[in-house]
Amino acid sequence: MDEERFEENTPQATPPMTVAHARARALEIYETDDPRILRELSTRIWETLHDADEAAWLLRLADALEYE
Repeated sequence: MDEERFEENTPQATPPMTVAHARARALEIYETDDPRILRELSTRIWETLHDADEAAWLLRLADALEYE
């Protein structure tokens, strides 16, 4: 799964992250890689900050980690 590309909503100049890099980012920022917690964070980010990009990124990561 680490070899698969994990696409984030970033400018085209930024290469997509691997699942491993996305997981490391989640651990650094949110201090968790638990898919259930990432889904909850995604919902809260959308509801409070209206940050669709961050919310979608967290949901995609949660899905990828769940099937890893």
